[in-house]
Amino acid sequence: MNSNKEPLQSMGEILRVELPAIGVHLSGEQLQLLLRHAGLVLEANRHVNLTRIEHPEEFAVKHIIDSLCCLQAQIPAGPGIDVGTGAGYPGIPLAVAGGFSVTLVDSLAKKVRFLQDVIERMELEGVQAVHGRAEDVGRHDAFREAHRWAVARAVGPLPVLLEYMSPLVAVGGLVLCMKGPGAADERIDRRTMRHELGLAEAKRIYVRLPRCMGERYLMKYEKVAGVKNRYPRKAGVPTRRPL
Repeated sequence: MNSNKEPLQSMGEILRVELPAIGVHLSGEQLQLLLRHAGLVLEANRHVNLTRIEHPEEFAVKHIIDSLCCLQAQIPAGPGIDVGTGAGYPGIPLAVAGGFSVTLVDSLAKKVRFLQDVIERMELEGVQAVHGRAEDVGRHDAFREAHRWAVARAVGPLPVLLEYMSPLVAVGGLVLCMKGPGAADERIDRRTMRHELGLAEAKRIYVRLPRCMGERYLMKYEKVAGVKNRYPRKAGVPTRRPL
């Protein structure tokens, strides 16, 4: 952690300036928790491939600020789930800043072990890390339609993401896909989305990341009905045959 002291100080300065500009106001304790998480990611990244981003400014914007932009979607109170969380983004920043209970899901065991260590070392209450593919987790009684919201950060095309995520969210909840500018060109049949996955038409929230570091669309779907029992399909099928 000592070798990360200077980069973390730089990140802290960036966050203090940029977060209020997007309407996010953190206490000193919350800010320190976000920096602690960043430090643990950078420390572990020497041995586990968690992120290609290590420059302090880029890390602060593309991981932490990007994660907290989700708050613009008015995430409902209650437990959430982060699908394909990787190093814990956006799930851990949302837990820290929003006080949410969050389940972090990743298919790679080494990443889940890292997250479990982070949760323990940071003493994050209400946060757990689960090893598994989204297709399998979505069929597990403990997780199926058990969350008020689900989020995924650009881990696949929209039809695939929605099949992964909708089964995890209770009716009345929110499915939130974080996508790049190309989201405007992604399509899923409206009837399939409504009658098979129980999702209403998307609301798109445009986000411009600070310091000219890119654009983001938050694709926001309300869960208006139960998902058909056959979803999600078996592991690998949603990717091979997207809806």
